[in-house]
Amino acid sequence: MQGITKQGLEDHLMDDKKHHFFNPTGDIIVSDENVGGFIPFHNRDYIFSHDRTVEIADGSVSIRLTPASGALLTELMNKGQVPLNEALEIIGKAVNNSYRYDISGAIKRVRNSALGRRAYYAGKGYSEDRCRIPMTEAREFVRGVRGYRPQGDETLVGYCTHAGNHIRALLSQFVVDPKLRYINVFDRTLRAATHDTTLVFDIESQHWAVINSKSPLKPFNLVPFERLKEFGYPYT
Repeated sequence: MQGITKQGLEDHLMDDKKHHFFNPTGDIIVSDENVGGFIPFHNRDYIFSHDRTVEIADGSVSIRLTPASGALLTELMNKGQVPLNEALEIIGKAVNNSYRYDISGAIKRVRNSALGRRAYYAGKGYSEDRCRIPMTEAREFVRGVRGYRPQGDETLVGYCTHAGNHIRALLSQFVVDPKLRYINVFDRTLRAATHDTTLVFDIESQHWAVINSKSPLKPFNLVPFERLKEFGYPYT
Protein backbone atom coordinates (compact mmCIF):
# COMPACT_ATOMS: atom_id res chain seq x y z
CA MET A 1 0.00 0.00 0.00
CA GLN A 2 1.39 3.37 -0.99
CA GLY A 3 1.52 5.99 1.75
CA ILE A 4 1.05 9.74 1.83
CA THR A 5 3.86 11.27 -0.18
CA LYS A 6 5.84 14.30 0.94
CA GLN A 7 4.55 16.09 -2.14
CA GLY A 8 1.04 15.16 -1.12
CA LEU A 9 1.68 16.70 2.29
CA GLU A 10 2.96 19.92 0.74
CA ASP A 11 0.17 20.11 -1.84
CA HIS A 12 -2.85 19.09 0.21
CA LEU A 13 -2.31 20.25 3.78
CA MET A 14 -3.28 23.90 4.29
CA ASP A 15 -3.10 24.97 7.92
CA ASP A 16 -4.55 27.88 9.80
CA LYS A 17 -5.19 28.39 13.50
CA LYS A 18 -8.61 26.73 13.48
CA HIS A 19 -8.57 23.88 11.01
CA HIS A 20 -6.92 22.37 7.98
CA PHE A 21 -7.94 20.41 4.93
CA PHE A 22 -6.97 16.99 3.72
CA ASN A 23 -7.37 15.66 0.21
CA PRO A 24 -7.71 11.84 0.01
CA THR A 25 -5.87 11.35 -3.27
CA GLY A 26 -4.82 8.07 -4.84
CA ASP A 27 -2.16 7.81 -2.14
CA ILE A 28 -4.89 6.91 0.35
CA ILE A 29 -6.96 3.75 0.33
CA VAL A 30 -10.65 4.63 0.48
CA SER A 31 -13.29 1.97 1.09
CA ASP A 32 -16.36 2.05 -1.16
CA GLU A 33 -15.87 5.39 -2.92
CA ASN A 34 -14.08 8.72 -2.67
CA VAL A 35 -15.54 11.50 -0.57
CA GLY A 36 -15.20 13.94 -3.46
CA GLY A 37 -12.75 16.77 -2.81
CA PHE A 38 -11.12 18.03 0.35
CA ILE A 39 -12.03 16.83 3.82
CA PRO A 40 -12.23 19.79 6.21
CA PHE A 41 -10.72 18.96 9.59
CA HIS A 42 -12.55 21.49 11.75
CA ASN A 43 -11.79 20.91 15.42
CA ARG A 44 -15.37 21.79 16.31
CA ASP A 45 -16.62 18.93 14.12
CA TYR A 46 -14.53 16.21 15.74
CA ILE A 47 -16.56 13.34 17.26
CA PHE A 48 -20.22 12.94 16.42
CA SER A 49 -23.02 14.35 18.54
CA HIS A 50 -24.85 11.92 20.82
CA ASP A 51 -28.04 12.21 18.76
CA ARG A 52 -26.21 11.08 15.60
CA THR A 53 -27.37 7.48 15.57
CA VAL A 54 -26.93 4.60 13.16
CA GLU A 55 -28.72 1.35 12.48
CA ILE A 56 -26.64 -1.73 13.22
CA ALA A 57 -27.10 -4.48 10.67
CA ASP A 58 -27.45 -8.06 11.80
CA GLY A 59 -25.03 -10.70 10.57
CA SER A 60 -22.32 -13.18 11.40
CA VAL A 61 -18.69 -12.31 12.11
CA SER A 62 -16.07 -14.26 10.18
CA ILE A 63 -13.16 -12.81 12.18
CA ARG A 64 -11.97 -15.02 15.05
CA LEU A 65 -12.53 -12.61 17.93
CA THR A 66 -12.09 -13.34 21.62
CA PRO A 67 -15.27 -14.48 23.41
CA ALA A 68 -15.48 -11.11 25.19
CA SER A 69 -15.14 -9.21 21.92
CA GLY A 70 -17.71 -11.42 20.24
CA ALA A 71 -20.11 -10.69 23.08
CA LEU A 72 -19.57 -6.95 22.59
CA LEU A 73 -20.56 -7.21 18.93
CA THR A 74 -23.57 -9.39 19.71
CA GLU A 75 -24.78 -6.85 22.26
CA LEU A 76 -24.26 -4.07 19.71
CA MET A 77 -26.32 -5.91 17.09
CA ASN A 78 -29.08 -6.60 19.60
CA LYS A 79 -29.47 -2.87 20.28
CA GLY A 80 -30.36 -2.19 16.66
CA GLN A 81 -29.90 1.58 16.77
CA VAL A 82 -27.10 3.25 18.72
CA PRO A 83 -25.16 6.52 18.83
CA LEU A 84 -22.49 6.45 16.12
CA ASN A 85 -19.71 7.17 18.63
CA GLU A 86 -20.72 4.10 20.62
CA ALA A 87 -20.64 1.89 17.53
CA LEU A 88 -17.19 3.16 16.54
CA GLU A 89 -15.77 2.58 20.02
CA ILE A 90 -17.23 -0.92 20.35
CA ILE A 91 -16.09 -2.12 16.93
CA GLY A 92 -12.61 -0.72 17.46
CA LYS A 93 -12.42 -2.28 20.91
CA ALA A 94 -13.70 -5.68 19.75
CA VAL A 95 -10.99 -5.92 17.10
CA ASN A 96 -8.09 -4.35 18.99
CA ASN A 97 -8.70 -6.44 22.11
CA SER A 98 -8.60 -9.59 19.98
CA TYR A 99 -5.12 -8.82 18.62
CA ARG A 100 -1.75 -9.62 20.12
CA TYR A 101 0.65 -7.10 18.67
CA ASP A 102 3.50 -8.77 16.79
CA ILE A 103 6.36 -6.95 18.50
CA SER A 104 9.24 -8.86 16.89
CA GLY A 105 7.75 -8.57 13.42
CA ALA A 106 7.03 -4.86 13.87
CA ILE A 107 10.56 -4.14 15.08
CA LYS A 108 12.02 -5.95 12.07
CA ARG A 109 9.81 -3.99 9.67
CA VAL A 110 10.63 -0.65 11.30
CA ARG A 111 14.37 -1.34 11.25
CA ASN A 112 14.29 -2.41 7.60
CA SER A 113 12.31 0.70 6.72
CA ALA A 114 14.79 2.89 8.60
CA LEU A 115 17.73 1.29 6.79
CA GLY A 116 16.03 1.95 3.48
CA ARG A 117 15.36 5.58 4.34
CA ARG A 118 18.93 6.07 5.53
CA ALA A 119 20.27 4.67 2.25
CA TYR A 120 17.88 6.89 0.30
CA TYR A 121 19.00 10.00 2.20
CA ALA A 122 22.65 9.10 1.68
CA GLY A 123 22.03 8.62 -2.03
CA LYS A 124 20.50 12.08 -2.17
CA GLY A 125 23.62 13.55 -0.57
CA TYR A 126 21.90 14.63 2.64
CA SER A 127 23.95 15.56 5.69
CA GLU A 128 25.13 12.91 8.15
CA ASP A 129 22.74 14.30 10.76
CA ARG A 130 19.80 13.89 8.37
CA CYS A 131 20.90 10.37 7.47
CA ARG A 132 20.92 9.39 11.15
CA ILE A 133 17.30 10.42 11.73
CA PRO A 134 15.64 7.19 10.48
CA MET A 135 17.70 4.96 12.77
CA THR A 136 17.13 7.31 15.72
CA GLU A 137 13.38 7.12 15.12
CA ALA A 138 13.57 3.33 14.85
CA ARG A 139 15.39 3.07 18.19
CA GLU A 140 12.75 5.28 19.82
CA PHE A 141 10.04 2.98 18.50
CA VAL A 142 11.82 -0.11 19.80
CA ARG A 143 12.23 1.42 23.26
CA GLY A 144 8.55 2.32 23.31
CA VAL A 145 7.18 -1.11 22.39
CA ARG A 146 9.51 -3.23 24.53
CA GLY A 147 7.21 -2.83 27.52
CA TYR A 148 4.15 -4.22 25.75
CA ARG A 149 2.57 -7.23 27.46
CA PRO A 150 -0.36 -9.07 25.84
CA GLN A 151 -3.43 -9.95 27.89
CA GLY A 152 -3.02 -13.64 27.10
CA ASP A 153 -6.43 -14.38 25.60
CA GLU A 154 -5.91 -12.81 22.17
CA THR A 155 -7.04 -14.87 19.20
CA LEU A 156 -5.28 -12.91 16.42
CA VAL A 157 -1.70 -11.80 15.84
CA GLY A 158 -0.52 -8.92 13.68
CA TYR A 159 0.22 -5.24 13.32
CA CYS A 160 -1.94 -2.15 13.28
CA THR A 161 -2.66 -2.66 9.57
CA HIS A 162 -4.17 -6.10 10.14
CA ALA A 163 -6.41 -4.77 12.91
CA GLY A 164 -7.34 -1.70 10.86
CA ASN A 165 -8.42 -3.82 7.91
CA HIS A 166 -10.69 -5.83 10.21
CA ILE A 167 -12.09 -2.67 11.82
CA ARG A 168 -13.00 -1.22 8.42
CA ALA A 169 -14.47 -4.54 7.30
CA LEU A 170 -16.76 -4.67 10.34
CA LEU A 171 -17.73 -1.01 9.94
CA SER A 172 -18.69 -1.62 6.32
CA GLN A 173 -20.65 -4.72 7.34
CA PHE A 174 -22.51 -3.48 10.41
CA VAL A 175 -22.60 0.33 10.25
CA VAL A 176 -24.15 0.83 6.83
CA ASP A 177 -24.89 4.51 6.33
CA PRO A 178 -24.80 6.25 2.92
CA LYS A 179 -23.39 9.42 4.47
CA LEU A 180 -20.38 7.77 6.09
CA ARG A 181 -16.99 7.04 4.57
CA TYR A 182 -14.32 4.86 6.16
CA ILE A 183 -10.89 5.99 5.01
CA ASN A 184 -7.68 4.14 5.72
CA VAL A 185 -4.95 6.68 6.48
CA PHE A 186 -1.54 5.05 6.65
CA ASP A 187 1.62 7.14 6.38
CA ARG A 188 4.80 5.41 5.21
CA THR A 189 6.99 8.40 4.51
CA LEU A 190 7.07 10.80 7.44
CA ARG A 191 8.46 8.64 10.26
CA ALA A 192 10.01 5.26 10.87
CA ALA A 193 7.15 3.80 12.91
CA THR A 194 4.11 4.15 10.68
CA HIS A 195 0.59 3.63 11.99
CA ASP A 196 -2.78 2.62 10.57
CA THR A 197 -5.92 4.57 11.49
CA THR A 198 -9.48 4.77 10.21
CA LEU A 199 -10.92 8.19 9.43
CA VAL A 200 -14.72 8.14 9.72
CA PHE A 201 -16.21 11.05 7.79
CA ASP A 202 -19.82 12.19 7.34
CA ILE A 203 -20.06 13.76 3.89
CA GLU A 204 -23.19 15.73 4.85
CA SER A 205 -22.45 17.14 8.31
CA GLN A 206 -18.64 17.05 7.80
CA HIS A 207 -18.20 15.66 11.29
CA TRP A 208 -15.33 13.23 11.61
CA ALA A 209 -13.67 10.84 14.01
CA VAL A 210 -10.59 8.64 14.11
CA ILE A 211 -10.44 5.00 15.20
CA ASN A 212 -7.05 3.82 16.39
CA SER A 213 -5.78 0.44 15.22
CA LYS A 214 -3.95 -2.00 17.49
CA SER A 215 -0.99 -0.29 19.10
CA PRO A 216 1.28 -1.08 22.06
CA LEU A 217 1.78 2.67 22.51
CA LYS A 218 -1.75 4.07 22.14
CA PRO A 219 -4.24 2.13 24.31
CA PHE A 220 -7.52 3.54 23.03
CA ASN A 221 -10.02 2.89 20.23
CA LEU A 222 -12.11 5.94 19.32
CA VAL A 223 -9.42 8.61 19.63
CA PRO A 224 -10.19 11.43 22.10
CA PHE A 225 -9.71 14.89 20.61
CA GLU A 226 -6.89 15.73 23.00
CA ARG A 227 -4.92 12.69 21.81
CA LEU A 228 -5.09 13.45 18.07
CA LYS A 229 -1.76 15.28 18.25
CA GLU A 230 -0.07 11.92 18.85
CA PHE A 231 -1.05 10.78 15.34
CA GLY A 232 0.48 13.60 13.31
CA TYR A 233 -0.37 14.20 9.65
CA PRO A 234 -3.03 14.52 8.41
CA TYR A 235 -4.90 14.99 11.68
CA THR A 236 -2.69 17.71 13.17
